[in-house]
Amino acid sequence: MKVIRFELFLIPAMICAVGLAQDIESGLAAYYPMNGDELDMSPFGRDLVNFGAVPGPDRFGFEEGAMVFNGEEGTYMETDYVDGLPEEDFDRTLAAWVSVDTSTMKRAGVFIAYGTQEDYQHCHINTRPVDGGLFRFGLWGKNIDTHFKTMTPEWVHIVAVLSNSNQATIYVNGEVDTVDVIPDEEIPDTNLGAETLTLGAHNGNHPSKFSGSLDEVRIYNRALTAEDVAALYAFGTVVEKNPSSQTPLDFNLSQNYPNPFNPQTTITYSLPQKTPVRLSVYNLQGREVSVLVRDVQTAGDYTVIFDAADMASGLYIYQLQAGSQILTRKMMLMR
Repeated sequence: MKVIRFELFLIPAMICAVGLAQDIESGLAAYYPMNGDELDMSPFGRDLVNFGAVPGPDRFGFEEGAMVFNGEEGTYMETDYVDGLPEEDFDRTLAAWVSVDTSTMKRAGVFIAYGTQEDYQHCHINTRPVDGGLFRFGLWGKNIDTHFKTMTPEWVHIVAVLSNSNQATIYVNGEVDTVDVIPDEEIPDTNLGAETLTLGAHNGNHPSKFSGSLDEVRIYNRALTAEDVAALYAFGTVVEKNPSSQTPLDFNLSQNYPNPFNPQTTITYSLPQKTPVRLSVYNLQGREVSVLVRDVQTAGDYTVIFDAADMASGLYIYQLQAGSQILTRKMMLMR
């Protein structure tokens, strides 16, 4: 029996993966899981308006687990509700899983951007032609390039951190790629002011359109530590345990126990073969409130301990998707 323990709140607040236990939700200013929709799962609820992006497969193979941008005019996602985004010279972190369509990448393609266009008062991450580093973090007109050059593997986790007002650190796949310092004289006197937040372009009229897919887009109003970044990179990846002695014959999702529960309950499921797995919790309005498992798992029996300490009493739905198969059950949180 494989046992996976998660401490989960309205959005996962403490994730234990690959031996790490970091608070990867503290300071979230925007969080877009990109599960085929435009929802912001941060406390701000800053949902996007979608202009032409379409659902597509994520790094685990789920068909509507990411959003795809075709690099053409008019293809982007945007919100003009920007309260809470880090401004001026304060610490910040931008993070995303990115799959770049290098076959159609003619020029730089911006995939996270906010701020004004006037006098380069904006903050962004973009791809660029592969004669240099494949990713670039831009702030106040200062560009910092990665050393990372090729899309191998297909999906890459990119994190740009600004700390101490002017030190920029770029992480690729959980490890430091580039560290640079923005000289004080290059930081303008005028403050960075956010007008819109855009994914897939600087804004609707900007020529630098992104071509590829985005998943797990996050913006923080603090500088993540190296340990935080490693935990964020591991988020959604379950450590494989010892295989069970017998392979289950059927795909199965058991009723949680106890039920009703307060605040912890146990969910078990069985997989007859290796497959992409997603186990999620939804409220009665159909909004996904927690992702318990998001991984490719081998055949076996699994147990997830769900802690709903910060969730309101009521009826919830938990759903297991394994490849093309879906099973759903109800559970009751009762204070």
